[in-house]
Amino acid sequence: MQLLAGMGGMYTLAQSFKLPRLYREWKTFQAWRQTENGESQDQPATSPAPRPRPHPPRSASGPIRRLPGAGAAMTEPPALTPTIAEMLHLLPSARYRIPLGWSVTGEGQAVLSCGALIDDINHIGVTGQSDMGKDNAVRMMLLSLTALHGPKEVQMCILDGKGLDFADWKGKAHTWGVACDSEELKPLMEALTAERKRRRGLLEAAGVKKWEQYRGGDLPLLVVYISELSLLADAVGNTDLKRWLNSELAAGRAFGLRYIVATQNMSNYGTGWRSQLGLYLAAFQPDDSQDEPNTGMSTRQIAAKGAVPPSQLPGPPAGKGVFTIVTGGMAATVRVPLIDEDELAARLARMPNHEPPGDDALLAQMLGEPNRIVSAGGEHQDDRGAEPALEAQPAPSTPPVDVPRLLKRLEETDTRQQQAEQRIDTLIAMALTKGVAPTTIAKQLGGKYKTMLDRVNRIKAGLQLADLGDNAADEDDAGGADTSTATLGPATPALSA
Repeated sequence: MQLLAGMGGMYTLAQSFKLPRLYREWKTFQAWRQTENGESQDQPATSPAPRPRPHPPRSASGPIRRLPGAGAAMTEPPALTPTIAEMLHLLPSARYRIPLGWSVTGEGQAVLSCGALIDDINHIGVTGQSDMGKDNAVRMMLLSLTALHGPKEVQMCILDGKGLDFADWKGKAHTWGVACDSEELKPLMEALTAERKRRRGLLEAAGVKKWEQYRGGDLPLLVVYISELSLLADAVGNTDLKRWLNSELAAGRAFGLRYIVATQNMSNYGTGWRSQLGLYLAAFQPDDSQDEPNTGMSTRQIAAKGAVPPSQLPGPPAGKGVFTIVTGGMAATVRVPLIDEDELAARLARMPNHEPPGDDALLAQMLGEPNRIVSAGGEHQDDRGAEPALEAQPAPSTPPVDVPRLLKRLEETDTRQQQAEQRIDTLIAMALTKGVAPTTIAKQLGGKYKTMLDRVNRIKAGLQLADLGDNAADEDDAGGADTSTATLGPATPALSA
């Protein structure tokens, strides 16, 4: 993990972006930097590489400077695209990277704090009073993950319950589930428990102990965002919520689940599940008694690390988007980029949908539907029983095949089929945990009864294995809090470890 690590070295396109949609933005970004440096964009190949600037480019609205009253937090951080670029530069080999926010050193150098959800940090706590930008900070993480990973690699589950803030995520191929209403929270929580047990059964059958060791290719990282913890307490009660959080956070990480838990204040919740949080993002709190519950460090400890305790951060609106990060004995105060409604809509529009592709005869044939052909007029016909041709007819002119587009659509179709199978398995697991008989489930699924019954019994056996070891695994996982292999950048007031 990088906390306030300064930019070092030059970017190369091959190292930074492999995604076409980000290529154009990155080209513009590089051209801007060359112009700012007075460099020629047409330098000979033999000329030495230009010396990098000591900081990433300024945001369009102003120079690099610190926000008054917010320690080293940057007033106007760069947008999400250059943020992702800097993250890829700082953590070139890390898996499932997420940006955390920007700061400014005493020398005026803009630096990014970032981490990874594999072999670094696991679960995350996000706290702060209303209107402090908690949802915006998490959107930054989720959109970065979807920009760098396809639906086969990462899925999102969002337990919101506050309204329509995340309604646009429904129907996206990256979305495992979304609860926008309070009555949808409990069923989705039960589905997550069933999914964890299903994954445990798959890993057990594959002979591996952790999700990172599984090579089946059908278990993407599942990132779960709880946007307001108090709404879950209202839905299921404090006792059941505590039990659910203890189980899911302690055991879920071994099976490829990562939780981001947000609430205004964690002071009212027990310390059991909070010990599983590997990273805190804490915004403004009105009293210093709330510093330690929301960061894992006392007010004095945070200040000794050079960061600003949450109780001393500016409140809204001036302090919106400012968070003090605490992880692995380190602390830093940062500000996250603002993702406005237009940018959010544009990025969501670029994400693939769950809906099947449009009617494409050539794609249908490639998917194994030879009976559907296209006539010269473009209408679909059935070739069964067709009269043999009496004489050769000139072949109708057809446009060239867009192979990359077809391959992309084939991949999307395969992803949707895989996701559908995973959801069916999850529903079977939920029904079994509620005591529904395997024979009843197999009949309701339709298709070949024996095939479906075998599938149900296979999942049942996996759940039984999971239940046998569940308590032992929970105790093992709960035994040690999350540890993070963080590294520090140049010495600044926010960087004494």
